[in-house]
Amino acid sequence: MGVGEHDNQFNCCRRIIVSQYPKYRHAFIYLSPDGRDPERWCAMSRRNVPGVIEAAKAKT
Repeated sequence: MGVGEHDNQFNCCRRIIVSQYPKYRHAFIYLSPDGRDPERWCAMSRRNVPGVIEAAKAKT
């Protein structure tokens, strides 16, 4: 996508999600092409997404 993060992008998104879905458990994951690790977020390479989705589907 080529979109970079700005100063408070992640915290802004987190606040919106938590306020809109207060009864849910939240897992905030930063997807990057190379698995780069931003501060205070779980980093994951885009290559891992299909496996995570399949594992989640198997649990339901």
